[in-house]
Amino acid sequence: MIELSTAAVILLLIAAFAAGWIDAVSGGGGLVQLPALLLVFPHSATLTAMGTNKTSSIIGTSVAVRTYTRAHRPDWSLARRIMAVAFIASGLGSFAATRISTELLRPAIVVVAQP
Repeated sequence: MIELSTAAVILLLIAAFAAGWIDAVSGGGGLVQLPALLLVFPHSATLTAMGTNKTSSIIGTSVAVRTYTRAHRPDWSLARRIMAVAFIASGLGSFAATRISTELLRPAIVVVAQP
């Protein structure tokens, strides 16, 4: 069982809300949430933090798709093709992340997330 301080929980909540807002406005909320996860859980595997971040992204995107499809009629043929490409690209990105050493990956995430 992982025990978190109140400050760590508050930091994660602020990062999650900020990431959600940024995603809603322009996308890229993971650039806020992922460094927060790495900061709060410094000894966890980098890929675990990336997976946790991606899980919240999937949930947020699913809610956005549901909201959008209620208001608009999407071209499902085009959407299926785009989803197939996104699925393949995410698989390739995940594969690439498993091949990069943690010593290189963790600092790269922090540098990319800087404004």
